[in-house]
Amino acid sequence: MNRTDKEVLKAYNKVCRNQNEKKTLDIETTRENGINSLSIVSLILDIEDVFEINLDDSLKEIRSAKTLQEIADIVNRVVTSKKLK
Repeated sequence: MNRTDKEVLKAYNKVCRNQNEKKTLDIETTRENGINSLSIVSLILDIEDVFEINLDDSLKEIRSAKTLQEIADIVNRVVTSKKLK
């Protein structure tokens, strides 16, 4: 698990206030798992703060992500792109 994965998981556990902290990114982004429109916004804001990035151009893709792993992959791509600039 790379830093991006860890930070996305950390943000998810914080935003969803999981009493049983999740340790894997294969969690589906569904209401049953605590993901709704407000939690997605909070998750994105937390991730942007941690990595000092802007995810505005990736919002549509993030909202259509089926799992936290897909979100982590999107964030990783943006972080990598920022480093290359």
